[in-house]
Amino acid sequence: MIRTFLDLSVRAGHAEQLAATFRRLGILDESVAQPGCISAELSVSADGQTITVTATWDSPEAYEAWTSRGDRGDLAEDLNVHLERPLDATTIGRVHRVLLQGGSLE
Repeated sequence: MIRTFLDLSVRAGHAEQLAATFRRLGILDESVAQPGCISAELSVSADGQTITVTATWDSPEAYEAWTSRGDRGDLAEDLNVHLERPLDATTIGRVHRVLLQGGSLE
């Protein structure tokens, strides 16, 4: 299993708007509907300057299938208005291999 981390530098005051755009576009819902995606989350730093999108995947291949989708460039256009550094179709997150897993986050 892997966990991916995508850090996004957010324009001042745009964290909630970026989260709303993710929600409107259904990005997290689409990712967990992707075969091999176990979970996906969007969180914001205490200072509101960084949004981190994390997800757990069965394998690197499952994440690669997600990041090779043809609509990623179109989605980036909607997200970039809220970001200090623009995304494009080639943007991917850091990939970590999960070594240990504890109880659920309920």
